[in-house]
This record gives sequence, structure tokens and C-alpha cells, in this order.
Amino acid sequence: MKYSEVIIIGAGPAGLSAAIQLKRYGITPIIFEKDEAGGGLRNANLVENYLGFPKGITGPGLVTQFKDQFGKNDLKITYQEIHEIVRDGDQFIVETDNKKFTSDYLIIASGTKPIKFQKFELSQDVRSRIFYEVYSLVKEKNKNIGIVGVGDAALDYSINLAQQNKIILLNRSEKISGLPLLWERVQKNSAINYYSNSEINGIKWTGSKLEIDVNVISKLLKFQLDFLIFAIGREPELGFLKNNEIEGLGKIDKPENLYVIGDVKNGLFRQTSISVGEGIKAAMKIYTKKQVKLK
Repeated sequence: MKYSEVIIIGAGPAGLSAAIQLKRYGITPIIFEKDEAGGGLRNANLVENYLGFPKGITGPGLVTQFKDQFGKNDLKITYQEIHEIVRDGDQFIVETDNKKFTSDYLIIASGTKPIKFQKFELSQDVRSRIFYEVYSLVKEKNKNIGIVGVGDAALDYSINLAQQNKIILLNRSEKISGLPLLWERVQKNSAINYYSNSEINGIKWTGSKLEIDVNVISKLLKFQLDFLIFAIGREPELGFLKNNEIEGLGKIDKPENLYVIGDVKNGLFRQTSISVGEGIKAAMKIYTKKQVKLK
């Protein structure tokens, strides 16, 4: 069983910033990531509220900056999926595919995962052309792409993909839940066709296109699409915990050696700057507690 003073779950902005700050204190954590570094930031078309970039910066561009800084601190990411975490007295045991790790402090910065469409069963051909994140489609050109949702993510995905594609944006109601600034940009974009009060009642694969049946008020419309993206919400990524619950590992409000930071706990307040700040704060608290114990 390999030991590390600190284990971090997740290599998004929160986890990366925590690791960098810990290294400044002489603590080298193990940071686990099951996918790619950057978390949900990889989906962002343009980050305009992160200080230091007055003209804004793309999400992938900011991720590249984070990874460069991470690497220059002689830190590495362990790309393994976590299957289970349990508390053993004052320590944590983290289990991956074929190894177990133990630590004195645990930082959960695992971010969120998209809520999946479950209204009806989808065939394999259909599922292969349905997406819940946008980063794998950003290089597509001259495609017809449907996006379901009108939150910040859906509006941002629409603006991003509309640069080189035609977009059908579907809203189940008339309410716009996304940022007004993004909605204004969507309305001005001729490559985006918006439909309110729209409900998908069927999706099939024709052999060359996705055909979706959409009820718009009392009218049935059919769309031929190359891809369909559902941006209908996100939920905490906690599949490595029993019943997806943090409570089994210890109290969150008064943690002694457990820190839950970033998007995994912030609900609607999913902002890169918030996650970075929480990562640094968690690292500072860990160092402070270590110093107290040494006295």
C-alpha cells in the first residue's frame, strides 16, 4: 500500500491549484484523474471573468496554461480511476484498479458529470452520435448539430459550435436559465435556430443522420442531425463513494483531514476562479494543521 501525505481526487482547476500550492509548502500529493486534466473547463468556449486575461481565453487554452504551470512544479497526474475510498481511523484508503493508497489528508475535487437523457431507450447507433460534453466536437465543420438545454453550458456550446456548423437549440419551456450575455449572443447568431416549448418524442438513426421528432407547442417537427448534445444539467461526480455520499468519510462543515472543493460541491456556482481559490485555501489549511501538529 503506497502512502502519501495528501491525495487529491480530480485534476480540474480545484485539484491542480491545490496540488501546486501544496508543492510550494514542500508537500508532493498524489493527484488522481480518470479522464483528462481540466475537468469541465475543457468545454468552455470563452472564459471572460478569469483575472489576467482581459480579452478572455478559451477553456482549453486556460487548461493548457494550468497544465504547464503544474508540470513546471515537478508534479504529475496519476491517470487511474478510483473505485473506492474508505476511512481507516485518521487515514484514508483509496483503491484503484490494482493498487491501494493511503493518506493523512484527502481532497475531493472530482467535479461534476452531465445528467443523461433517460426519457426513453436509445439504440446503439443513436447513442454513438449523442454527446453530453462539447470538447470532442469542436473541430467538426459543416454539420447540423442539435443542442438540448438553455443553461450556461448549452448556450456556450451553441456559440462555440456555431462558428463552423448549423445549430438547432431546443428549450423545453420558455424560460432562459443561462447568462443573459450568452443568450444575447445566441439570438444574434444566424447559425443558431432556437425553438422554445420543444419536447423530443423520438430519435432514430436513418443510416446517415439522426432523425429527431420534436413537439413544438402542438406542432410536430422533424430534424435531420449529425450529432445531438444534451446539456440538461450536471451532478456531482462521486461514483467512487458508497451511495455517492461524502458523509461516510467525515463531516464536511468541520473537516479535520477531508476537503471537498470546487464544482463537486458548488452547485450553480461552478466558476473556475472559485475552484482555484478553494484549491489554494484547502492546501493552506492542510499546511497550517501540519504545523500545529508539529508544535
